[in-house]
Amino acid sequence: MILVLTGTHDQPFDRLVKWVDRLAASGKLGPDVLVQRGASRVVPRSCRSVRHIGYSELRKLVRRSEFVISHAGAGTVIDVLSERKPLILVPRFREFGEHGDDHQIQLADALYRAGRVLKATTFGELEEAVENVRSLAPAPKRSRIPRIMRKFLHRNFKSAKGK
Repeated sequence: MILVLTGTHDQPFDRLVKWVDRLAASGKLGPDVLVQRGASRVVPRSCRSVRHIGYSELRKLVRRSEFVISHAGAGTVIDVLSERKPLILVPRFREFGEHGDDHQIQLADALYRAGRVLKATTFGELEEAVENVRSLAPAPKRSRIPRIMRKFLHRNFKSAKGK
């Protein structure tokens, strides 16, 4: 199963839902795709979708998934990478009314540079990431992700205590 997560943010993420629907229609995601669409106004026609998923069910779905396509929310990133699942991040953009700021772009860039995720900001990049995701090495059991995220949060928000 391919799991797609838009998060629980109150602004829609129609761009990601439309892109995934397009990929699902083409068969590039395989037959089993589940989209958690949150506040998105778009309902995909080519795959299953739900508005929300409870946290315990989310963890089960992540464990069962082959890989995850997700917004770049810090909590979701931690949950997916802690299960050592390949992750494609599609950050929300302020410019498109998907978030109040661009911190998801910054987080996705930092994790991409660290080699832990693939990222996509256009449909073409998402299509390419889907083709390459199976070659992404799983996060090591002792991952650097918490350290990378602490540094990112400290540098960008001065609210986390980086060590």
